[in-house]
Amino acid sequence: MYKHQIKMLVESGYRVVALDMLGYGQSAAPSKESFYTYKRISSDIDVLLKKFVGVDKAVFLAHDWGSMFMWHIAKYHPSIVDGLISLCVPIYSSPSTPVPILDGARVARSLVQNKNPYTNYQISLKKSDNKVLDTSIQDFLEAFLQEDPSCLERLSKASPYRGIVENFRQVKCIHKLAVDNQMLQYMLDQFAKSGTRGPTNYYRTAALNLIESQRQPPGVEITQPTLYVRKATSLH
Repeated sequence: MYKHQIKMLVESGYRVVALDMLGYGQSAAPSKESFYTYKRISSDIDVLLKKFVGVDKAVFLAHDWGSMFMWHIAKYHPSIVDGLISLCVPIYSSPSTPVPILDGARVARSLVQNKNPYTNYQISLKKSDNKVLDTSIQDFLEAFLQEDPSCLERLSKASPYRGIVENFRQVKCIHKLAVDNQMLQYMLDQFAKSGTRGPTNYYRTAALNLIESQRQPPGVEITQPTLYVRKATSLH
């Protein structure tokens, strides 16, 4: 996915390690949700960096779910963080009560009240039937990879009470993708290896993340150099 960026960084003199997140691509894909919490994966990264990459610290560059985990790596294992760069996802403070994604009805009310329904799809993914989703993975990817951002916007605003596949069928888009056919086929091949259970587990870990967060000392502050990058039209 990031081959062009990796090439530029290497040519600039950096050593680059690009990881598949747990559940994706070449990584393992355990079915239990407890493997996908912020604390668990932060500990995995700590071990990976020291034992397999062979360094004590690194600059972390991440996007989307990767950014969420990057912020928590700085919380749970600050000694391995030399710097942080996040694309599109700012840092969020740890909640004192379960985050709304645990309760579909409460999420829907909250999103409507705040006029920000762009995370409805997260509820659909949390509740998704992975056996159904596994057979519709091309629809899934084509919906999320549309060049026209209004397609994803319509998908994001679709009802969180329908399944994610049903929402794909409700969203009418011109199928012009932001990636070429070679990249799309690569993604399809990667999903074919382990399915969608692992990736959708990230949307099912809110309660586990809350419990782990509450066991940590309050007031953890990120002191490492940090850069946040966003588009002017970003939903974040």
